[in-house]
Amino acid sequence: MLEQTGSFQPHLNLAPAEFFAQLTEQHLLAAITEVFHRSLMAESRFRLNHIDGASRRMERRAAELKRKQSLVRQEEIIEEIEAILAGAGLDGIETAGVKPVYGTPDKPCKHR
Repeated sequence: MLEQTGSFQPHLNLAPAEFFAQLTEQHLLAAITEVFHRSLMAESRFRLNHIDGASRRMERRAAELKRKQSLVRQEEIIEEIEAILAGAGLDGIETAGVKPVYGTPDKPCKHR
């Protein structure tokens, strides 16, 4: 009911001391639950950042290994070409500065 001052008095089904005891218990439970959830969120954020960093490191490592694989493959191809040239008796020919030919104007290469 409204009093002259305009304030509202709540109707309690419990004694005020018991009401405040239960209210305090509920408030503490809510506060502890909030702290627990914040802790879980902080731990999850830490784990996510850790996984994200590990993922970036793995991507960099994979790119590095891919580059190394390409270099090794290039070396293998060069060795194969040198072996072919040696087998054909062309191992003494100077090939520095020679660019590969990918066909001629009258006969274009079909692989490119």
